[in-house]
Amino acid sequence: MKNLKITVLAFLAALIFFSGGLIAGGNNVPETLQLETTEPEFQKLIKTLRQAAEQKKPYPIYSSISPMFRIERDFGGIFDPTANAIVNFSSSFPFDNDLLFPEYKDYGWTAFQETVSYDKFEKSPEGELCVPAGAMDVRPYPIGQLCFGRGPRNTWRINRYLKGGD
Repeated sequence: MKNLKITVLAFLAALIFFSGGLIAGGNNVPETLQLETTEPEFQKLIKTLRQAAEQKKPYPIYSSISPMFRIERDFGGIFDPTANAIVNFSSSFPFDNDLLFPEYKDYGWTAFQETVSYDKFEKSPEGELCVPAGAMDVRPYPIGQLCFGRGPRNTWRINRYLKGGD
């Protein structure tokens, strides 16, 4: 009987703990912003990235990557914590067609261009802006999400990529 009481109390405590977390978590819905309502510096970055993707120029993109860039939800293990940010970014958006099988030609360009083409962004509690808005609302996450954060001198940088499709 004593074990039953302990089990019931543990169950009730867990129920209260987890339901409280769910209720509190429901208030953490990210704010959605249209591109034109974001800061001018951020709009400039997105315009630069869109032009670079359209023209297939990697250097404006590479120069926009935070040195602390990371890949999250990386169940395939492509993020290498010992590699530099561009190497890690390139594992999700490979721009060098010489390193790809012919059937994947321009995959990185197409994927990146599609990702930065959205006009709705989610604002995270940390102040990051992530695109596309709502990408992490449905499971399994059908597409990835690219997040931008502040860099030096009021600039914006590509901070992280949350993998989708897993």
